[in-house]
Amino acid sequence: MLFRPQVDLKRRPLQERAHFTFQVLLEAAERIIVSEGMSALKMAHVAEVAGVGAGTMYQYFDDRSSLLVALLERHSRLTLEALLAMAKADSGQNLEELLRQMSKYLVETIFRHRALKELVYHELKNGPAIAMDDMSLEFTNCMTAALTPYVA
Repeated sequence: MLFRPQVDLKRRPLQERAHFTFQVLLEAAERIIVSEGMSALKMAHVAEVAGVGAGTMYQYFDDRSSLLVALLERHSRLTLEALLAMAKADSGQNLEELLRQMSKYLVETIFRHRALKELVYHELKNGPAIAMDDMSLEFTNCMTAALTPYVA
């Protein structure tokens, strides 16, 4: 896994059906935050929007904080995967062009998900510690490995 949150999930989805349910729960949480605000993010409400029983929520998440950490982890992982795919899809571009494309993607991603991320960061600020230094180090290591062929 690219980023490891400090809060452990009760259950990591291993089978395809469990992974699908996990993603549906995260998408429902994101929709609620964006459309109704952080105060509307209740475990039972997420389950309802996701179309699953409340018990299903608690199979994956202990509480709201663990749900938020998983949501943040998902966004971070998807962003890094997209950047790594750009580096791998090198079509003869030079390092400067690749960095320009990556920068553009990062700026677009930040603006597209800005409100959501601000709400999640704000909510978690006083909650469970997120290993930001670990996330940053892991991101740096992945990007260094992806960009090494350009400077070697």
